[in-house]
Amino acid sequence: MLFRSSVETVKIAVRPEELSIVTEEVSGSDFTSIPGTIEKSSFIGAIIRYVVDCGSNLMLMVELHKPQSEALMSNGTSVFVKIPADSILHFHPETGVRI
Repeated sequence: MLFRSSVETVKIAVRPEELSIVTEEVSGSDFTSIPGTIEKSSFIGAIIRYVVDCGSNLMLMVELHKPQSEALMSNGTSVFVKIPADSILHFHPETGVRI
């Protein structure tokens, strides 16, 4: 478990540049990964921006800064979004106060 709270439900946020994309599921105590499909990819100068559809109305934006030219993945590619535990921000669902 990455986080434990006295609140039953929390809202979370993660900055897009903290996320990474891998092609195989990985596990570890300091991160989690969520399966998804690349919905949209954009090359914007020194950034590749992906929108990943993770199902259940969950869309994640991932930004890769200064990527290698071969890093651009095609739309429809199955991937895993890797989320470092220390980058997850937790908020109370009703008050919006950071927990």
